[in-house]
Amino acid sequence: MGFYDDYATPVEDIPTGFGLPVGTYPVVVTDIKPHAKEDGTKSILLELTVDTVADEKGRKGKETIWLTKPVQGAKNADIHASVGKQWFNSLGLEAEQAEKGFNPFKHKDKIIGVEGVLAVTPGKGGYTNKAFQRTAESGVSDIEVPEEKTEVALDVSNW
Repeated sequence: MGFYDDYATPVEDIPTGFGLPVGTYPVVVTDIKPHAKEDGTKSILLELTVDTVADEKGRKGKETIWLTKPVQGAKNADIHASVGKQWFNSLGLEAEQAEKGFNPFKHKDKIIGVEGVLAVTPGKGGYTNKAFQRTAESGVSDIEVPEEKTEVALDVSNW
């Protein structure tokens, strides 16, 4: 018996990695939330959902983008700063992020619902690279955005 014989999805349609397979997707930003690792590293999780209304192939899926807070002197701080700047620029927060004390969670209303195109390309070691391009007439999509859930509060006051 073959490895995939009892699995209904054709092999070419099975996604690899932890997110969307390589390709280009119309997406909507559906969530932004803080995250802290056990070692104290702080990150932002951006959730992008494929907009099946705009996708003629009817693909469904989500991609979570991790943006690690840059801390001067920390390993990869310059890379984290650059990646964060690219993503916030793409989300339309060019001016806001240049302000002292920039807190992306204060701009959640400007981030949730942003439409764009997510390009997922092959990366090293089986990982993928992601690039987001906001659509020219980005607005709030018809895609269902999950309701706010009450969670344990994470102190983001020192962002």
